[in-house]
Amino acid sequence: NDNKGRITTMAINLSTLRKGKQETPPRITIFSTDGWGKSTLAASAPNPVFFDIEDGLSAIDAQSWRIETWDELMEGIGVLFEGGHEFQTVAIDTLDFLERKIIWPKVIAEYNKTVSGAPAEVITDIPYGKGYMLSIEYWRMLLQAMDDLRSKGMMIIFLAHYKQAKQTPPDMLESYDKYTLDLHDKAAKIVMEWSDVVAFGNFKIQTASVSDKFDKKKKIYKAVGDATRMLYLNEKPAWEAKNRYSLPDEIELPPVEHKNEAFPYLLELIKDSFNTTTTEKTNG
Repeated sequence: NDNKGRITTMAINLSTLRKGKQETPPRITIFSTDGWGKSTLAASAPNPVFFDIEDGLSAIDAQSWRIETWDELMEGIGVLFEGGHEFQTVAIDTLDFLERKIIWPKVIAEYNKTVSGAPAEVITDIPYGKGYMLSIEYWRMLLQAMDDLRSKGMMIIFLAHYKQAKQTPPDMLESYDKYTLDLHDKAAKIVMEWSDVVAFGNFKIQTASVSDKFDKKKKIYKAVGDATRMLYLNEKPAWEAKNRYSLPDEIELPPVEHKNEAFPYLLELIKDSFNTTTTEKTNG
């Protein structure tokens, strides 16, 4: 090959440079406390289809596939990639069930084909933590498949439960709890890196002080009114979060009676970030 070792001008040249912001469908991961309404929120996204792994969509008005194996998941993604449908959003409900019910059993089954001794029954039976490393390859395959759907114009939504993880920063003597994705740390890391938005959903509780019944000088605090559903979009000491769109730290979601307005509201904020110039942000 005469061109071996040369710099060529095939697909990469000055005319193919991209300029400015690229308005592509967002990749959004939402994790929340129990009963917050993750699935309800995702159902208000544009024309969604769910991969239902948790089997928790019976009360949600949305189209879904019940997924129980890795092969079923890949087959469903292939169907969407081929087109011929009107879906604009794909949602996986939920990532932690995907990890425990689909990815880990797949890893264990493939591992057991390669060993002559006692078969692994749980992911920790695979020695030296190798099971978790093997799992990452399936996560990478999934994220690539989601990017393939995104290239077809589909928005991606991942839903997940939360866990409280101990944090011990090197500059602090004491540890503290932080809300994060209920996934193995290695899986959570690559999902966080891949996502354009990682949002933490929680309730904001209003409190009022009242006098103690037995000691009038003592004040106690009680919850008052209805809890407000909040979506937190930037990382704080108490929770993981991120976004690539300069979104506000938090947004208040519409009340339940206006639940269909929730995701469009978030998307409007994302769209506004593309319409806002750097100068406007600086002057603002």
